[in-house]
Amino acid sequence: MKITPKFTFVSGSFDTDEVKMLCLPSDNHGKVDLCIKEKDCAWNIPIGGVKLHDRDLYVDFKATLEDATNLGNEIARRWNEHEEWHECKEDTDDVPKTFEWCLLRVEYVCDGEKVVDYLTSSWNFGWTGDYLDKIADNYEDYKITHWKHINRPKGVEE
Repeated sequence: MKITPKFTFVSGSFDTDEVKMLCLPSDNHGKVDLCIKEKDCAWNIPIGGVKLHDRDLYVDFKATLEDATNLGNEIARRWNEHEEWHECKEDTDDVPKTFEWCLLRVEYVCDGEKVVDYLTSSWNFGWTGDYLDKIADNYEDYKITHWKHINRPKGVEE
């Protein structure tokens, strides 16, 4: 969705599917900002804030800073967890980190019909994994069309 803000010194618009949300606590300014960050831009555009006090006193801000920051980080995490699929192209730098597990979208032909399947695989300067090996062994014309990071459920460690 295209959004066009009306801020002083800011012009243009951004697509909500192509930006990340950041939580930026500022102890010096007594606020916790939620900001939008575009991929190739150095600016953080503030779009909201988290305020867990009502008297606008620094002492109240300081008492709620940790909880406000935690809430802001949770809002940003939920916004960012729905990352878009990355198209698999030749000669691109848009690849995951080495040994990072991802979800792949794979197309292949089975009994004359196009099949779309989703499987997990890790990146090691090429896709590797048992499920992908089975498809490669059984279907000549398979194609990995897209990949996406796997988001861990909240509270799950590596």
